[in-house]
Amino acid sequence: MATKKKATKPSENDFSFFQTMKTGNAIADSGVRVETQEFIDTGCYTLNAIYSGDLFKGFPSNRMMQLAGEQAVGKTFFTIFGHCRPLVDQGYFIFYIDTESAVDAPMLESYGLSEGTYKILPCITVETVRKTVSHILDQVEAYNKKNKTRKKCAFMMDSLGNLTTEKAIQDTSDGKDTRDMTKQQGLKRMFSELVNRMGTMNIPWVITNHVYEKIGAYVPTKVVSGGSGALYNSSVILVLRKRDFKNKDKVQLGNIIIAKANKSRYVKNNAEVQFLLDFNTGLNKYYGLHLLAQQYGLLIDWVKSDHGPDSDTPIPRPKGLHHANKAYVLMDPSKPYTEWVCVGDAGLHKKSGIGTILDPLNEFIKKDFQFTSPLLAMTEEEENDKLEALAAIEFDEDDTTVIE
Repeated sequence: MATKKKATKPSENDFSFFQTMKTGNAIADSGVRVETQEFIDTGCYTLNAIYSGDLFKGFPSNRMMQLAGEQAVGKTFFTIFGHCRPLVDQGYFIFYIDTESAVDAPMLESYGLSEGTYKILPCITVETVRKTVSHILDQVEAYNKKNKTRKKCAFMMDSLGNLTTEKAIQDTSDGKDTRDMTKQQGLKRMFSELVNRMGTMNIPWVITNHVYEKIGAYVPTKVVSGGSGALYNSSVILVLRKRDFKNKDKVQLGNIIIAKANKSRYVKNNAEVQFLLDFNTGLNKYYGLHLLAQQYGLLIDWVKSDHGPDSDTPIPRPKGLHHANKAYVLMDPSKPYTEWVCVGDAGLHKKSGIGTILDPLNEFIKKDFQFTSPLLAMTEEEENDKLEALAAIEFDEDDTTVIE
């Protein structure tokens, strides 16, 4: 049986000179391992998965993330409920940069942020955001250095697409209709100055943004606004779209949001999940897991399963579930079938139902969503077979062959 290759590691003596060298860089010379120190649990398993490739992690504490979508998709509500609340619960103070006059204190508090845990920063220009955030970072950095501690804080900006520039405001005041050519340069400067500082200080920055139709595209294409500065500096860009969530009387109760990883340093591009944003109760912790469980073969129609009503080894149908309603078997491969759970539709979004297969489901998600090290991706035998197959290919100008 072929064995997995292991990455070789040189002995410490090989590079001892470089390891002990002082570079003059405070972070490098501190001896601290550079990595994401903390993942913030959003309170929603599928949202955690699209951020980190793990149901039990969440979004990184030292990266910039964008949530992009069309109007009315629920970006503001989603940002507060799925990001601000979990951060406050873990001891973070929130600086909420409002570029749309979209939030106020009663609104934030009605969504669960208690008074004293946040500060609203009204900003309309790129220059104001850059100067304000830089001023705050200077104070936090000085305090942490003096007291040898870490005051935890986070920045939210709602939204990037609504920012303007001081030049554009002056042009409007002067009655000029000329196009502002300074905004993209201003955004690049803002991100280049702030994002790396936040990363080294372990401060997350969540930004909402707009999407628009790319004019002239052969195929209709949605484009995230903000230019290359926002694109290159974001570690995660989630593009959001929605469906209405309604009750049997057609009253809308919330949005079912589909999140796609447009860019990520943690999961494979184009990974996609769904979650439920209820207008009254916020993010449903379990919604969307049933779709993944079905995809990975852990959820199946009870009637069609090997343990349905006509089986010699049936799994009991849940008591109280009307026979007109569908029943499902949640199959945990780590347990005997006698311990598997059979549920109705409601049970697909509860701890007692879908929550019973979180661990095996998470193993599938990690394999499917997360990047695999090239050093461990193939056995030596598999790699040799692939190299031999590549060497045997004959190419000509009219034919291109791809090895799957």
